[in-house]
Amino acid sequence: MDLDLENLAAGYRFNPTAEELLMQYLCPRRSYMPVPCGDRIVKDVELYGKENPWTLFGVTDESQECCFFVFTYLKKLSGENGRPRPNERKIRRAGSGVWTSRRVNDVKDSEGNVIGVDRYYFFSTGEDKKKNVHGRWTMHEGLSS
Repeated sequence: MDLDLENLAAGYRFNPTAEELLMQYLCPRRSYMPVPCGDRIVKDVELYGKENPWTLFGVTDESQECCFFVFTYLKKLSGENGRPRPNERKIRRAGSGVWTSRRVNDVKDSEGNVIGVDRYYFFSTGEDKKKNVHGRWTMHEGLSS
């Protein structure tokens, strides 16, 4: 079934649970299987790159309350000779700032089995928080078990 986004009912919101995101989107994607709606709702975005999140998503007004769902790839920090470091830390820099982890929650299926984790991050540029002109950016990163 192909979703026609232009003919959705007024007020429609894509609001999946953490379990639905992992089972219906992330797991199939990791297995190179198709995901619901193709790339029409959950798009590929280079989140950890040269652009700030507000530029990537075209948000110009800090009062906008927006929610985006994306697939992105993590790059491993390399140590000496270009080899991955033993702890396999990931690069989470983006534009003029960095995504910093705040907490991790287990994601459980309907039977109570842990099927992955939901990591919560916030974006900071090192600027004075009172002068934050681009709003507050938070992210939930889903990882399957």
